[in-house]
Amino acid sequence: MPPIAGKRILVGLLAVGIPYGGSFFYLWNQSRNVVPPKPRLSEDALRTLETVEFVLNDHITSAEANLSGMEKDEARTQERITWISQRESPYGPSGAPLLSWAELIYRDGRRLESSQKMVVQEIKLCRLVTKGLREGIDRSELLKTIRALEEWAPRVQQTIEDTELSTKKTAIGIGTNPVLLAEPAYTEWNILSSLHYDQESRISSLGKIHSDLVSFVDALKKLVDRSPPVYETLRFPF
Repeated sequence: MPPIAGKRILVGLLAVGIPYGGSFFYLWNQSRNVVPPKPRLSEDALRTLETVEFVLNDHITSAEANLSGMEKDEARTQERITWISQRESPYGPSGAPLLSWAELIYRDGRRLESSQKMVVQEIKLCRLVTKGLREGIDRSELLKTIRALEEWAPRVQQTIEDTELSTKKTAIGIGTNPVLLAEPAYTEWNILSSLHYDQESRISSLGKIHSDLVSFVDALKKLVDRSPPVYETLRFPF
């Protein structure tokens, strides 16, 4: 074969082979980065998950609104302390017990806010697990979050109980029958009583939310245990 003809054949083969060869290696490389499909939950598991998600959304809305209310109440209580403790107090001998009560309410408010933030964090971690179940996050990662929630739950419960006990003690902190108070001490007592009542209401609600979360963690753990395994990244067999 003449040299020129051989060169033409070689050039022709390269012209055809390079594009196809390039496409082959491109497809092979892309196959190594295929996103695995999300595992599908059973119908029962999905219903349970949807129920948990619905209640968690309701709890986070309520908890964040309570935090905002606590911050406002804290500012109001601080205003009352400043007003009662002024040098020329209008409350006479009732000023000292009113001031003591206001300080106890302020302290309880700070404790309650701390407890509320702990519960908000619990809710957010539970929502991470529900999101992970929907997105097919690796089971071992979800179990790590669940274990963290299980370990943290007793601490949260103890904090809530301590706060509740403190608010109950504060309820008798003033040590005076309000009917015996003269104005303007009686009006001040009513203001402080309203702040304290809000705290009692919130700590009761907080205990119920935490109880729900403990149940949800157990339910989510069962869902994770029953969830399908995460599929491995798809690869071509070459």
